[in-house]
Amino acid sequence: MLTSGRTLVTERLVSLERTIDSLNGQLREVQWELGHTKVAPLPIRLWRNLVGSRSEQEYMSTVCNRNVRPNTKVVSHGRSRA
Repeated sequence: MLTSGRTLVTERLVSLERTIDSLNGQLREVQWELGHTKVAPLPIRLWRNLVGSRSEQEYMSTVCNRNVRPNTKVVSHGRSRA
């Protein structure tokens, strides 16, 4: 009985270590992306924020579709051209 309890604890610890390793890898990717973004000059950033090159709906669609889960359907919210 004691041996099976230790085995379960060991398996749980190994599972948690794998989860932590996976999350650390994802965190490193996000940090790399944030560190390597191109910063536009201030006047260009201000103009883009004031004028808005995209609508909010298109922007959110892009953000949401970036890391879409495989079990969800990706839907384009842009206008369809017939």
